[in-house]
Amino acid sequence: MLPPIRRALWPLLALLSILPSARAVNQVYRVQTAEEIFARTRAKAEQGDAASQWQFGLMYMSGRGVAKDDGQAVVWLRKSADQGYAFAQNSLGRLYEYGQGVNRDYDTALGWYRKAIAQGEPGAQISMGNAYANGHGVPKDPKAAVEWYRKAAEQGQSFAQFLMGNAFEKGMGVPQDEREAAAWYRKAADQGVWGAQNSLGEMYESGRGVAQDYAQAVAWYRKAAEKGFPPAEANLGNAYKNGHGVLQDEHEAALWLGKAAERAHPGAQSTPASSNSKGPGAAQYHEVAGSWVNRLETLWRSAAAAGLGNAQDLTMARLYRSFIAAVVIESLAVAGWIFMLWRKRLPSKG
Repeated sequence: MLPPIRRALWPLLALLSILPSARAVNQVYRVQTAEEIFARTRAKAEQGDAASQWQFGLMYMSGRGVAKDDGQAVVWLRKSADQGYAFAQNSLGRLYEYGQGVNRDYDTALGWYRKAIAQGEPGAQISMGNAYANGHGVPKDPKAAVEWYRKAAEQGQSFAQFLMGNAFEKGMGVPQDEREAAAWYRKAADQGVWGAQNSLGEMYESGRGVAQDYAQAVAWYRKAAEKGFPPAEANLGNAYKNGHGVLQDEHEAALWLGKAAERAHPGAQSTPASSNSKGPGAAQYHEVAGSWVNRLETLWRSAAAAGLGNAQDLTMARLYRSFIAAVVIESLAVAGWIFMLWRKRLPSKG
């Protein structure tokens, strides 16, 4: 018969013997490099897969896994667009609108947008709205721009929801309505759009469109700041500096304002000394936020080219390893408890 301590521990040892090693888990869930993703995507693109051709074109646009080459981006996006792939049609239209890899041609850009819109692609609806907002190939018309943004927003497109909030907040193409702005910002913020989270925080801080609530303002600033969004970092830093929604903390203020300053955010570089100051004005925030938020859709598109499946695999690997660790710790705790009971049952030597 096994000694009592070994009887107590053998279930744990049996469990550990059947668990795969950390090395094996890492091998299965190894994150691929950008170069590996590029090679895999290229193989599929060369076989004629439209989605891979679009992703391959985006890789050339962003320089991920390969040297940036707008000319090659156009080649591959066109291959995909010619197959009727709506995302590629919209992406190719943008290259024509802004003259990347091709001569600027608004009419051609609009033609590709319309092809994608016919398939219900919300990104192309945003692109058409931007064309009207900027007067690119069509008369400048803020009302028409908002109509296109609304079409995408009503499909649940988060960036379009942010644009709707911005339009209502500033009264661009629609009557100014801060309650409506806050409602749209919340829709986008709930989907993780950093600019919308920051803008909603500003509305809570100033009491525009919502009841003033410094704690809610800080909560929304923090969500965007933790993703590295400079206006939100500056807002969060000013909240700590002024004690709005959080305990006043000069160290935390300096930390967040420093992060924003590293990204050249104006409000972080020259923070007003007055304790009643709320930092830079809304105009400054929106000017800087606009340039950052306009990158969100590009980042989202690039995520597809970066291999989201691999990111999901990494998450699963981490969860799996956490589960293994939890099982081991729990088993050790049970074994220790059994051992203590066994010790208590031993006859006393005294």
